[in-house]
Amino acid sequence: MRAAVAEAERRGLAADTGYPDTVELLTDLLRISAQEARRRIECAAPQVRSRSRKVWRVLAAAS
Repeated sequence: MRAAVAEAERRGLAADTGYPDTVELLTDLLRISAQEARRRIECAAPQVRSRSRKVWRVLAAAS
């Protein structure tokens, strides 16, 4: 679930599908409260950061 939420954040799926933010997207799709949606986004946030660090390492190594 964390990977899916992190990917939705990274891709900006909420805006692409007409939602104002990822919280609204998750509350509608998963039928969860806004508080639970925020918690899931917060849990996914470290995963987003660690992935972006890996990308920068790969890009730095390739140059």
